[in-house]
Amino acid sequence: MDIIQGKRMKLPKICALLTLFTLGVSGTVNAELVTVQVSATVNYVSDAGMVLSGAVQPGATVTGSYTFETNTPDADYSPRFGRYRHAPAVGGLDLTVAELTIKTDADAVNGEFSVDVINGDYEEGYHVASIDNIQPLANGAHIYDAGIHLHNWNGTNVLISDALPATPPKPAQFEERQIAIAGKSGDDYFHFEAEINSLVVKSTGNATPRTYTLVARVEDIYDPAGLLQGGVAVGETVNGSYQLEPTLSDREPSPERGYYKHPLVSGYGFELSVSDLTFLSDSAAAPVRASIANRDSHDLYEIWAEGGTSNGGFTLNEIFMHLDDASATALSSDALIQTPDPAKFDGPRDLIIAGRSANGSDFFRIRAQVLSIADSVDAASELTLLPTDGQFLPSQEFDLGIALAPGEHPVSIEGSVNGDNHSSWFGSCQKRGSEIDGDFLICPKAHYLLDSTAALTVVNITVTLEDGSSRSAQVKWELLRR
Repeated sequence: MDIIQGKRMKLPKICALLTLFTLGVSGTVNAELVTVQVSATVNYVSDAGMVLSGAVQPGATVTGSYTFETNTPDADYSPRFGRYRHAPAVGGLDLTVAELTIKTDADAVNGEFSVDVINGDYEEGYHVASIDNIQPLANGAHIYDAGIHLHNWNGTNVLISDALPATPPKPAQFEERQIAIAGKSGDDYFHFEAEINSLVVKSTGNATPRTYTLVARVEDIYDPAGLLQGGVAVGETVNGSYQLEPTLSDREPSPERGYYKHPLVSGYGFELSVSDLTFLSDSAAAPVRASIANRDSHDLYEIWAEGGTSNGGFTLNEIFMHLDDASATALSSDALIQTPDPAKFDGPRDLIIAGRSANGSDFFRIRAQVLSIADSVDAASELTLLPTDGQFLPSQEFDLGIALAPGEHPVSIEGSVNGDNHSSWFGSCQKRGSEIDGDFLICPKAHYLLDSTAALTVVNITVTLEDGSSRSAQVKWELLRR
């Protein structure tokens, strides 16, 4: 049975254009291999024959990378379509989801790995595809198509030509931003898709930026000159992520305050979208800075990124996230790599997006309240929540199910709704299950968690286990109104 989360991906025209060749690509003196780190979240699974044995589920994290050569020649004569074919030994995909590895076979003699760039009058795209040259899964299943697809049909002009860019475009600038994997075993076919959170070039020194996904709700807009053209409204949802460097040293000697200034290279800061607008930090122009305080009297978590780009035709001044807690209980240290829980901050939980017109005479400012933050590294060990992300009618009643693995015994549950602490509500959850099937919790009348004042309800849940460890998950429920 198909499991569907959100809208299906529109299959880009590139899929119909891909053909199979046996290739050999020779490098030149000036060629450069670029490795791009990938982070995505599964949002669609079709596996009626259970080829994957249920290992891939909506909400699972896809991580890994792909490698390409910047000097690869364009194999297509069209000035609006670039096809950059690589030999498998030169470029390829290497992705992991659940316990599955999807990897281009460097010894393959058939198939194709290519990076394709579309720059048409009415569409544009950036597509990375490995076709019929992927290593079989551990259970012998054949994967015949794996690809990364960024595509626009609205003519936003993210790409300026069909040339192969040395760094990938930002996913948030595209209408479709999906990883698609398809394969079969015998007569049974499977297919799953994942929404891309980030594509970041692997930085010098082999450090991989840490990605945190976030959700916020617009609370206030200052735009007297109408630069946003009404494209953002109070109550709308801001989705996106921010990237930090996990290896940075603390520049502040005090054990109560951490200050982390990032290197002046691309790959750090924010990638945000609200309605049809995107806001992207440019960490190659101004360094991203993080300030974290964990004092006896005050906790503070701030990420500040100056400058950036947007598809709105204006200049981005800054994106600034500020979480404040006067009770000094929100954080446990001043470390950079930690996942703050907005529900634990009793003060402002602001996400500020500010910009100006091209001539600098007019300004706008969007203030949103941060509802949730999640660490993509920890996402693989998330709880399974049912119902998953989806739409609900105002009068629809349902229970919440929290599934655990065999041997995981819960001792407490904490939860927040749109950033507000609702841990006491979860005291009604009842333990069910067995040693064979695994423990699970049923929380009755979960529809009462729906925020009637907001279109989107973001629920964050953390379950502490008997061994002292904890597991967390997030679910987004949309209240459908007509």
